[in-house]
Amino acid sequence: MKYRQTTILAEKTLDASGTDTIDINVKDPISRITLLYRAKRVAAGMRAHLAENISKVELVDGSDVLFGCNGSEIVGLNTFNNRINSPQHSQQYGGNSMLIPLSLDFGRRLFDPVLALLPSNFRNLQLKITYNETTFDASAVDSYVAVYADLFDEKVISPVGFLTAKEHINQSMAADTYKYIDLPTDNPIRLLIIRSFLADYEPWTTTKEARLSEDNDKRVVFDWNIERYHQMRKGLDLPVIEGIAQQVLTDGTSELYMTATDYLAAVAGLSESQITMFTTGNNRGGEVQLDASATASFHGMMFGWLPCHCIQFPFGDQQDLDDWYDVQTKGSVQLRLLGGATNVGVAQVVLQQLRRN
Repeated sequence: MKYRQTTILAEKTLDASGTDTIDINVKDPISRITLLYRAKRVAAGMRAHLAENISKVELVDGSDVLFGCNGSEIVGLNTFNNRINSPQHSQQYGGNSMLIPLSLDFGRRLFDPVLALLPSNFRNLQLKITYNETTFDASAVDSYVAVYADLFDEKVISPVGFLTAKEHINQSMAADTYKYIDLPTDNPIRLLIIRSFLADYEPWTTTKEARLSEDNDKRVVFDWNIERYHQMRKGLDLPVIEGIAQQVLTDGTSELYMTATDYLAAVAGLSESQITMFTTGNNRGGEVQLDASATASFHGMMFGWLPCHCIQFPFGDQQDLDDWYDVQTKGSVQLRLLGGATNVGVAQVVLQQLRRN
């Protein structure tokens, strides 16, 4: 058998909040590590997307951080890298579980023989998961996590390195104000993600422009109005689609958060009985408020773009290692972000880089 999936951690019950540390005790090359997070709904409404319960996932070797992102950033990485629809299992009834798999990919695809993590190159690999089960539902009392690894088994490989992804900055934006961010020049950059987060608002409310330049503006790599860039990417990226099963009440408190965070949330479906259902509120930035003439279940689909407020800026042919952004030859690389006009939130920048062995 060339490949296998092994259980690193069987599902365990988590505390209400905290950080769990899991030893990665495998010897075979690792293509992917996946944590499967599950939390039970109590209320009919939500306060945030389920991924917001995971504030940090780190893969470390002592003080060396090999991977470090929050749950929402990982959703963005998984969506863009693996060209998938939403990973969230949206079963939004009180007492039922919502689930989300969050994957740490070390190759360009699952079982990439050229890029994989070699545990033998490290002394003490550990996965650290920081969480709070009430972020998405203030009444939640039960959450669980399991961890799996996809390994090369009988297939012998000689990877040249692995992909690492880290949150580079996490800064509050100010209206119509520039933020200047110096990017590292240690490893080639495959993908840059800007996550501009403000609950119930589209990303360009927080960050309306992004500009990347080299060596004190000697060369401008890109200079984009974020909303226009997003509209252009609709001809390149896959839409974000997920199923929904939601209990809808008659008082307008049936609030749900979808993975897609475009300007207006798009929801289509049917109720289990012949009653009137409609949306209330602004329905922006991945948040939808449902109301009904009588309490009933709603089954449908949610559709849009920009997973968890993430916008991707890929560099070169994503399958060609030699075509990625070689910042090692640059004196300096600087990202400039411009805050939105009003209601600005937090900007996070994630870099996926090639780390050679």
